[in-house]
Amino acid sequence: MKFVMGKKIYFFDFLNSITQENKTAILTHNDIDGIASAIFIEEILSSKNLKKSFIDFLVYKKDMYSEKIQMLKDKGITRIILTDLNENSDLEGFKRLNNEFEIFMIDHHPIMEEVKDYKNILKTKSESKEGECASQIVYELGKDVIDEEKYKWLICSAIIADYVYQKKENLEFIQKFYPKTIEEKIMESVPGKITITIGNAIIYFQGKLHEVYDLVKKGNLEELKKYENIIEGEIQKTIKEFHQNAEYYPDKNLYFYFSEPKFNIGSIVSSILSNEDENKIIILSTPKDDMIKISARNQSGKIDLNKFLKKGIQGLENAVAGGHAKASGASFMKKDLDTFKKNILK
Repeated sequence: MKFVMGKKIYFFDFLNSITQENKTAILTHNDIDGIASAIFIEEILSSKNLKKSFIDFLVYKKDMYSEKIQMLKDKGITRIILTDLNENSDLEGFKRLNNEFEIFMIDHHPIMEEVKDYKNILKTKSESKEGECASQIVYELGKDVIDEEKYKWLICSAIIADYVYQKKENLEFIQKFYPKTIEEKIMESVPGKITITIGNAIIYFQGKLHEVYDLVKKGNLEELKKYENIIEGEIQKTIKEFHQNAEYYPDKNLYFYFSEPKFNIGSIVSSILSNEDENKIIILSTPKDDMIKISARNQSGKIDLNKFLKKGIQGLENAVAGGHAKASGASFMKKDLDTFKKNILK
């Protein structure tokens, strides 16, 4: 595994600095990769007879770190491990977090110039055909203490969920445990089906991810499957409506659709739609309170969606955008939806 920022030894130095007196928090992303990363961090901490004091699942948005700082102080947290979270969405908040706590970040998103010299960030490449997901980094860090047989299904599902199975070595890693897995039918494989089960449960329990986390940690997939049909029905309904009503801009091969589903399924629907034709740019927008959330996908790699969406939010207040070249997201105020569309269509 190659790192584009940081060294493994920096993580172990941080780990060795944690004592029984420290209160350690894990902050992670609210998706499969984030959940798997946090579970593996817990395994590493346990190997040192340490326990987490607190865990939280963050959504990428403006002030995502800033709004947590006082709560972390109130809980007496002194050490924080961040997984599958980047500095991009809330740079100032991240800097505050770095100044007020002892932190270490494990991530795979693009590096911001402002933090390139930080010694407490460990990153791999973010591109799906070249890099790894965050949980793979943690899995590598804990390879001597994480039970491979116990967690093979979880690490393989995280790789699939984050599309890094497109890298030859990562697909071969999955095939080591599940030999019948092929890229063309990845979601029909054993870990692919598990990915769907966990992903749908995350959507169903949005805002209550501790319940999903505990079930995944116990390997209780049967309990998670109870919510699969509910979410799958909403996904298929939204896909059908997209094909009937999406706005098409042929000069960019871009499809834009505003949807109001019952559940937060924008990310998974945009991923499914982008797999139908890798050259299409899929922009799915969904409302949440007074904000618009954007999920963008393009599997061809011919356009950097991370930069594309940042162009879209230029000049918008309370707006944030970021992610990967092939899969990215944004959020901004409802009143700015037309301006966002004009920006990306320029």
